[in-house]
Amino acid sequence: MMNRYTTVFIRKQFTIENIDNLDQLTVNIDYDDGFVVWINGNEVAKVNVLNNYAYDSGATGSHEFGEIERFVFDKNDINLINGKNIIAVQGFNVGRNSSDFYLGLKLEGKKFLPVTEGSVTCDIPSGFYKNPFTVKLTADSPGETIKYTLDGSDPKTALNVLTGNSPVSVLIDPGSTTGGRGKTGGVVLRAAKYQEGFAPGIATSRSYIFTAAVKNQTEHPGGSWPTNNVNGQTIDLPMDTKVTLDNRYKNLIENSLLDIPTISVTTDPGNLFNSQTGIYVNAENHGSEWERPANIELINPDGSPGFNIDAGIRIRGGWSRHDGYPKHAFRLFFRKDYGEGKLEFPLFGNEGTNEFDKVDLRTSQNYSWSNGGDQSRYNTMNRDVFRAIARKTCTSLTHAADITI
Repeated sequence: MMNRYTTVFIRKQFTIENIDNLDQLTVNIDYDDGFVVWINGNEVAKVNVLNNYAYDSGATGSHEFGEIERFVFDKNDINLINGKNIIAVQGFNVGRNSSDFYLGLKLEGKKFLPVTEGSVTCDIPSGFYKNPFTVKLTADSPGETIKYTLDGSDPKTALNVLTGNSPVSVLIDPGSTTGGRGKTGGVVLRAAKYQEGFAPGIATSRSYIFTAAVKNQTEHPGGSWPTNNVNGQTIDLPMDTKVTLDNRYKNLIENSLLDIPTISVTTDPGNLFNSQTGIYVNAENHGSEWERPANIELINPDGSPGFNIDAGIRIRGGWSRHDGYPKHAFRLFFRKDYGEGKLEFPLFGNEGTNEFDKVDLRTSQNYSWSNGGDQSRYNTMNRDVFRAIARKTCTSLTHAADITI
């Protein structure tokens, strides 16, 4: 292939014995550098490819294999039929002189099942910890099956799901890569009860934060985290060693992480970073089609009660949505679709309401001193009060402000 051509065509037949036993078809594809997929003659997915691609086109950008893309299709949207169906793939290399190429594809069929009743309890709460420990997961009865993950993904759909019989002991260690997780300072445990012939139940989610590991995460964590920018979106994951190794700050960071409460946002990695469906790397898209399920926790450093609630999450904001900003703001939606219809919690103490339909998690990039130019990569992650006051004073204009949480 090298120095000769840039594309490869693959065509494969697959058989569906009974279409009534199938509701969704999932295409998992690993690639280097681009692809187009057809099912029964209809184009269903395309990444890193021009709209007017041809047999001798090249990929529009580089993508290293090992970062699997997942596409989920309703059977009626792709005209699946009983009997023989055809899947075809055209793989694209970035250029003829490229030294590597990869294309791997897996099909998975899914039938929607009734949800397993009951939940899983966890004996150690979310919070801040210094050393690894073991938690115990318990279902309603001994011996019942528990499915769990450690990479933030939903046990109902995760590729890296782990399975055990109640009670299940799980090691919580920020240095572990069990279950495909990256080495991050936050270990997210999600667990659901499972019964044969049923879908896993609603997941129980817990977030365990190890402040020393957060401080020392100065390299890419691995796991399912993106290794490169996606769709041009800046992805900046490690801690900055200019701060963590600076004598002025390095001994203050861990305690500083405990100065204010933490909000933990947990969702499938693909909900954020999938090039086609991830909201973080398609941040300029709006509306309910770009809302994804998530679990939201408020974790107080002093151990006082916070909250743990399932919700919907979207990108919020205006100019800050563009891909040059490494941080985007979120809007949380509390609806009965996800469980509880509202968030009921005194977010602002004795001031204001205790019930919320929506909550914004802001970054306030446009209102920080570091906005724009070479300093934009250091944009502040909270509202710069002094700049807001300066604008109001100097221009005599009122400055509407959302509350940063």
